[in-house]
Amino acid sequence: MSGINGLSDALSRSYDKLGSGKRITKAADDAAGLKIAEKTKTQINGYDVGVNNLSAGKNLINTADSALDSMNSSLQRLRELAVAAGNTAIYGDDDIKAMQDKTDRLLQGMNGVVDTAEFNGKRVLDNNELNIVGNGNPDSKTITTSNASVDSLGLSGLNIASNDALKKIDEAIATINDQRSSLGATSNALDYQINYNKEASVLSNASLSTVEDLDYPKEISEMKKNEVLNEYSTQMQKNQMQQKLDETKNLLGL
Repeated sequence: MSGINGLSDALSRSYDKLGSGKRITKAADDAAGLKIAEKTKTQINGYDVGVNNLSAGKNLINTADSALDSMNSSLQRLRELAVAAGNTAIYGDDDIKAMQDKTDRLLQGMNGVVDTAEFNGKRVLDNNELNIVGNGNPDSKTITTSNASVDSLGLSGLNIASNDALKKIDEAIATINDQRSSLGATSNALDYQINYNKEASVLSNASLSTVEDLDYPKEISEMKKNEVLNEYSTQMQKNQMQQKLDETKNLLGL
C-alpha cells in the first residue's frame, strides 16, 4: 500500500506542476529553490514598482518644465515690451501706459501659472522637495521644484519703462533657463534609473524562470512512468487480493 500511496503522491505532484507550469509548487518540492525564488520575486517587485515611481517623477518634471516654458514665453513678451517702451521717440505716454497694462496682466498670468501648476496635488513651481524612490534608498532621487513666482524672479511691480526693466527681465529669463536645465539633468538621471530597473527586472525574471519554471518534457515523462507503475502496482494488488480470496474459498471448501 505504501508503494501505491507514494506513486499516487508523485502523480499528484506532477499534475500540480503541469497545471501551474512551475517546478516548485510548495516548499517540499525544493526548499532551497523556493527561498531563492521568493527572494527573486521580491527584487522583481521592487524593480517594477521603482519603474512606476521613477516614471511618475519624470511626469512631474515634465509638468514643471511645461509650466516654466509658459513662464518663459511670458518673459519673452515682457522683453519685447521693455525694448519697445525704451523707444520714447516713437511711443507716447498713452502707448507706455498700454504697455504697462499689458505688463501687469502678463505678470499676473505668470503668478497664475505658479499657483495652478500641480502634479498629483503637489505644486511644482513652489520650492518643494519631493523624494522619488526607485528601488530602495540607493536608487532614490530628490526633485527640487523651483520657486518661480514673480516676486522670486525680481519682477514684482515691474515698471516696463524703467531703465533697469530689460536687465531684470533678462535675469529672470536666465533664472528660468537654469531651472529648466536642472530639471532636464534630473530627468536624464531618472531615465538612466528607469532603464536600469527595467533591465534588472528582465534579468531577474530570467533567473526566476531558471529556478522555478517546469521542464515540461521531463515532468511529462516522469508522470507517464509513474502512471504505468501505479497501474501495474494496482493490478498486482488486485491479483494478490484475488489470490488470497481464492485460497480462502479453497480452505472453506467453497
